[in-house]
Amino acid sequence: MSDENDDKKEELVKVATAKMQAFYGKDGVEKSLNDLMKGEHFREIPEFLSPTNAVKTVSCNTASELSGKIACYTRSDYKMAAKQYWPLVKCVTIKVPNTKELLEHIVLLDLPGTGDCNKTRDDMWKSHLSQCSSVWIVNDIQRAASEREPWMILESSFRYLIQGGECESITFICTKTDDINPKNYLGSPDLKNTELQLYLEKKEDNEKKRGCIQHRNEQAKIMLGERFNNEVVKKKPFIQMENIFQVFTVSAEEYQNDGENILEYEQTEIPQLKQVLKDMNERHSKTTVKNYVSGVYGILSLIKAANSNDMMMVEKKSNMYQLLKESLEEQLSTITSLMTKHYNDLKNSCQRELPSQKSHACRLPRTK
Repeated sequence: MSDENDDKKEELVKVATAKMQAFYGKDGVEKSLNDLMKGEHFREIPEFLSPTNAVKTVSCNTASELSGKIACYTRSDYKMAAKQYWPLVKCVTIKVPNTKELLEHIVLLDLPGTGDCNKTRDDMWKSHLSQCSSVWIVNDIQRAASEREPWMILESSFRYLIQGGECESITFICTKTDDINPKNYLGSPDLKNTELQLYLEKKEDNEKKRGCIQHRNEQAKIMLGERFNNEVVKKKPFIQMENIFQVFTVSAEEYQNDGENILEYEQTEIPQLKQVLKDMNERHSKTTVKNYVSGVYGILSLIKAANSNDMMMVEKKSNMYQLLKESLEEQLSTITSLMTKHYNDLKNSCQRELPSQKSHACRLPRTK
């Protein structure tokens, strides 16, 4: 137990040291509190000295420009020469314009995965997972089936799904599908001297690479589907798995490439992911409208009923009042009988235990 506490303390010291050095530099740990709170440290971020919740706003015209500006607030990269402000940041909210059909009712929450060196971030996904209606697990296609961490998140998501929580679907996204060496891939033991190898070896470089990418994508989907069924679903065989688990194999590089592409637009599978978002957004839009209309209808019905003076409504109100009154009296009678019994039992017990003392009369509260 002592060793465990020592390990926890050591971990906390490491995390605190990393935060101090990221913001104040290597000598930050040795500075006094007065030195740490000097305004010069917050010259570029005066918002953080605000007594209330501080918010810093950054606006950019392109995604790449935004990524460069917020790197010091989001990345814990010790190789960065500039000062890093991530120890002071609790949450980063990115608003993308002109995405009404995709994100009007959808919030994409990017959580750190397991294995983060910062224990706080390492546990963050556990506390937020139950609040997500859909979980997307993103991992390199070459490590999708072998790494332990994504499957920990997947199994946790599945538990929330079958327990009736917010989670309704799980999506596994394999990235960097364009990162492949056709020669090495076709020369692997599984493909050597196969029809696929003989067929692709005769193709031009681009066609050969496209064929390797498509084959690996298909194999990844089969492998992940089988592992999901064997390691996750088999524990709850009574659950219907249709449309709950999906696998996408994507290439952002090919999707954004304006030059000669290896993959066609649809083969990057990013358009399919966008369609998933669009469908989800439409479902939430319909649900929002339906709930709003139902709420308004209910309020109007109550107003109409309250203002109605016709004989039928008056009779209904009278019957309802009488029903509630009788029910209340019946419940009070039951409670009174029960309390009277307990009172008498307690009184008799006290008289037996203390015969020489006068018994004191107790009065039950009167019911009204």
